[in-house]
Amino acid sequence: MIKSTLEQGLRIPHLPKLKQHASGGMFLLLVIVLVGSLLHSTLSWMWDDERLPLSKIVLQGDLQYVSAQDVQNAFAQLDYIGTFMSQDVNALQERVEEIPWVSNASIRKQWPDTVKVYLTEFKAEAIWNGISLLNETGVIFDGDVGQLREERIKLYGPEGSNTEVLSVWRDISPRFEDLGLSINTLLLNERRAWQIILDNGMRLN
Repeated sequence: MIKSTLEQGLRIPHLPKLKQHASGGMFLLLVIVLVGSLLHSTLSWMWDDERLPLSKIVLQGDLQYVSAQDVQNAFAQLDYIGTFMSQDVNALQERVEEIPWVSNASIRKQWPDTVKVYLTEFKAEAIWNGISLLNETGVIFDGDVGQLREERIKLYGPEGSNTEVLSVWRDISPRFEDLGLSINTLLLNERRAWQIILDNGMRLN
């Protein structure tokens, strides 16, 4: 009896502390559950396809041949356009860079529903083989030749000769300009023979 009374006497003073810790633990658990629930609800709302749709396009850059409609049409080819939260800008960028006149694209999202698109266009240096274009470094791109707003030199050559033909034109063109003449067409055929057509119609082989 004495031992039991002593044990009870030892335990009784600790009961209020245990209750206090238990109450604190329950309160902390309740707060964690509440915060988790709010976070889950918020994320579910933000990722809902019916919420925060990307509905505005802001197009930026020094552009002559690419329009906002071109960008919109490119986005429309995606199987799925997500929300502000779910849409991957890399997928948008890859699609926009498939537009023929686009050299580089930078895309970012602006809260809550806007896509900002900054584009750099190819600069057409020459018409290549009648259907394509060359930029200033000789890279072939598929811009619409009919959209050109100024005349361009017409260059022709076998596959893989684009940079060579462009280089030769740049090298010989000043020599004709010194004579008051201008090259309209420069052609390299499969047998490595050159033909020059001047703006006055004269042909040089």
